[in-house]
Amino acid sequence: MHGAVVHYYIAAYDANNKVLVAKGSSGSPNILDLGSPGTLPRAPDPAGRPETAPPEHDTTPAPVTSARYSRIVVAASIGTGLGYVTGKTEGDNVVQQCCIGVSRVVVTPEVRYNLGPQLSIGAVARFGLPLGANIMGHSSLAPAGLVRLGYTFSDSGGGLHVMAELGFGILRNTIQLDTQTPGMDTDIVAQGPLLLGTGIGYTKRLGDSLALLFDLDIIAGIALVDKLGTAIHLNNGVGADMRLGVAVGF
Repeated sequence: MHGAVVHYYIAAYDANNKVLVAKGSSGSPNILDLGSPGTLPRAPDPAGRPETAPPEHDTTPAPVTSARYSRIVVAASIGTGLGYVTGKTEGDNVVQQCCIGVSRVVVTPEVRYNLGPQLSIGAVARFGLPLGANIMGHSSLAPAGLVRLGYTFSDSGGGLHVMAELGFGILRNTIQLDTQTPGMDTDIVAQGPLLLGTGIGYTKRLGDSLALLFDLDIIAGIALVDKLGTAIHLNNGVGADMRLGVAVGF
């Protein structure tokens, strides 16, 4: 063999031509060191024919095909959230400074399109359920829609990933009021409607088209207006969601 190194990668496919496991890729191949350049000596020919020079080999790496991946992915996650809230509640109560509210249940269905093995763009619906308020005049649903740009560090589609989000909607958190009135001490704070977010997560592949998701993201609500729909008082604030879900590729 001519040359000092060999670049290679290897993959195993199932009957549906899906990658089961792979080592190396076209962008990051494995490297085998051959030592000093040159050719190996040939054994003497049994018939006594004179030895001929070995043919020259093309050392240009052969073209490789990227690992297959699903173009369309449908995912659904459920979890919980909390947030730092300020301003006024939907029951017209003043929020204490340094007040932490909770959104007890957060559900986020998503449809995303993979632009490549590592980059994706998706449409996310966020439904927060700030349960537990006992003061009249608030809503117990926090709907929002976001566009999410995702990047996975591994071209296998699994492992660590990061995301950036931009959207419109309402964040709601349940808070405890500084009051002694029995049965009227828990209210809801609304935030938004402009939403900016970022996050990090981990994908555990369970097969060719199925994966588990764990996501943690932070979303800032920016009050462009004072009122919107059923949101009586809109405030600025920051919330964090932690979710566990499943994704299916097509």
